[in-house]
Amino acid sequence: MPPKAAPARTVWDDTTRTDLLQALIDVTPPTLEEWQAIMALLQAKGYTYTHTAAIQHLQELKRKEKGGTPKKATAAAAAWRMDRGRFARAKAKQ
Repeated sequence: MPPKAAPARTVWDDTTRTDLLQALIDVTPPTLEEWQAIMALLQAKGYTYTHTAAIQHLQELKRKEKGGTPKKATAAAAAWRMDRGRFARAKAKQ
């Protein structure tokens, strides 16, 4: 049996990182609590955008990747809509 060829070495660039992060978001969309934790980490680094802005940006990247196709409900978008309602209710209770 011939030896298996070694896999090609990954070059980590903006495209590679974006594809990895988009896949993570698609497979495991963050809950509201997870978005709050993510945003706390990013705000500690000086970023001021909201989790809704982050989600919109991720959706825009996905549309561009697909050639500018019309908006479609993704698992991340569906989770965001569910969490958005929970977030509004939680804020109202505070």
